Amino acid sequence: MSGAFIVKAQVFNTSGILKGGEAAIGFEPSLLVYDGDTDFMMFFHAGVGLGQNIDLGAKFGVFGDENYYGGDVEFGFSKTLSLSAGAHHFHDFALDGTANVTVPLARGTKLITGLDMDIVFGDETKIPLWIPLGIRVSVGNGWSLIMETEIELTDEAYHYFGVGMAYGF
Repeated sequence: MSGAFIVKAQVFNTSGILKGGEAAIGFEPSLLVYDGDTDFMMFFHAGVGLGQNIDLGAKFGVFGDENYYGGDVEFGFSKTLSLSAGAHHFHDFALDGTANVTVPLARGTKLITGLDMDIVFGDETKIPLWIPLGIRVSVGNGWSLIMETEIELTDEAYHYFGVGMAYGF
């Protein structure tokens, strides 16, 4: 599994692009921390490779104070760098943009980082920014364990913590 999942834009994402015809699914229990308030959500992810270093992703989040719906398109520039753009609805409509950087650490283990940005269109337009930081570990037979956090850089952002599994086929 190359690892293309989506979008709060960075969440469950690496710079790896699914090859044409490949697909991946995953789940991720998560905590979102807003100014001291914590919200649990369960995210479900899906991705499909389109070929030409492009893949599509979709995500659905439930059990929080509001459901999350989102999708993105990701463009691979190398094995370690990709850019994704997408949209989601979570309280308000937003556009997403992410630079994904993946650093190989050891066989089957990768560090995930980059820069994540949303443009949120609510009562007023906000632009939250995050630095994602995570580890992806291949555990065999197409499965990967992904542990990640998003560190808020702006007051409009929130902290994010998640651990999940992904399966590529």
